[in-house]
Amino acid sequence: MSQTHTIYHTLVNGGDDMNNRKSGAIAMPSVTYAMKAQKLLTSKGYTCDIQRISGSLTKSCTYNIYVNEDADIVKKILLDNHILIDGMES
Repeated sequence: MSQTHTIYHTLVNGGDDMNNRKSGAIAMPSVTYAMKAQKLLTSKGYTCDIQRISGSLTKSCTYNIYVNEDADIVKKILLDNHILIDGMES
């Protein structure tokens, strides 16, 4: 499966490993940052899924990532690598 197809599959279907995630949702400011986070975390051996979130509570589409690791560890990895995040949910 190509990287583009994998990202599309993850965005549309929520990924294959959503039930195995450890972290809560980590909100990303854009799909670009979500994809950067996914690339970084995957390179470090983590499973990272992206899910598009839209609704009346948000001004625009938000993208959440879910990772098979503790959310505090994930947040530190992202911030140490200058990848912006919007916040975290349980």
